[in-house]
Amino acid sequence: MIVNLPKFFVIGPPHGGIAWLTKLLQAHGQIYLPQQQNLNYFSNDDFYRKGIGYYYSLFSQAHEGLIKGDVAPDYLLYPDKVLKRLRFLYNGDMRELRFVVYLKNPVVRLLDDYLNNRDSGLEELPLERAIEREQELLSNAMFTRKGMSLGLYLNSSRYHSLLKPWLSVFHPDQFYVITDLDLQENSTRTIEGVFKFLGVDANYAAKRNYERAATRDATVLDGLKKFFLKDLLPTVDNNKESHGMPLNGKRTRMEEARIPYHVSELLYSEVADLEQLLGQNLTRWFSSAPGVYAV
Repeated sequence: MIVNLPKFFVIGPPHGGIAWLTKLLQAHGQIYLPQQQNLNYFSNDDFYRKGIGYYYSLFSQAHEGLIKGDVAPDYLLYPDKVLKRLRFLYNGDMRELRFVVYLKNPVVRLLDDYLNNRDSGLEELPLERAIEREQELLSNAMFTRKGMSLGLYLNSSRYHSLLKPWLSVFHPDQFYVITDLDLQENSTRTIEGVFKFLGVDANYAAKRNYERAATRDATVLDGLKKFFLKDLLPTVDNNKESHGMPLNGKRTRMEEARIPYHVSELLYSEVADLEQLLGQNLTRWFSSAPGVYAV
């Protein structure tokens, strides 16, 4: 593998609540992430046209020996062009690449994404009409050229369909898929698993990076204090905005924004297929999902 290129990617899904994971990786002394997050170099045609020199430059500040990573959730939505471009860049030798995927409750992800866009003025349509519009967006050349995910509420929650193309190219051992259920059950084991998967020290004391993080970006320091437990691991609190989980007020709004029945059926089918893929009991998501009809 070319040494100046990333060894691992955090690939999504978009708007899936991976801010805590990004902070966790940034704080580890053996990992380097570019200052610019959500690079989308391989999914955004305009960025890709800047050339490989531009991509290399994003990692130019990394010290020798650090493991480089690229956090770009939108990659998961555009497997055809992203996989083609990765294969070209790595000269077809992608056996050492690693991919970290964090999945939160797909219904929560869908509704959280939609409500955030409503609040910010980016979405005016009712939820059902917004979901119907997704195929129109995906047939829009400008939208796909930029590798956008805005408004892809349902598509971004179809986890099995999103992962399947990637697993047809890469070996399952090259993926580390974690869920919000994993964090709720054993956050320590889950995060140690991420570090072991990437080949870095699983017992690294992130507090050593507090001062450095503060001088680089105060928000990173705040994030570390909020998300780390026992000097290393993130806390899990379903009543806070940790791990992409909604605040209670937003959850009430989610309860009111019920998703169409056919969407509930589709997501349930996706999760059932994902269970077979990952060997985990994930239909538990639906027992507590807001705004979802029983299927």
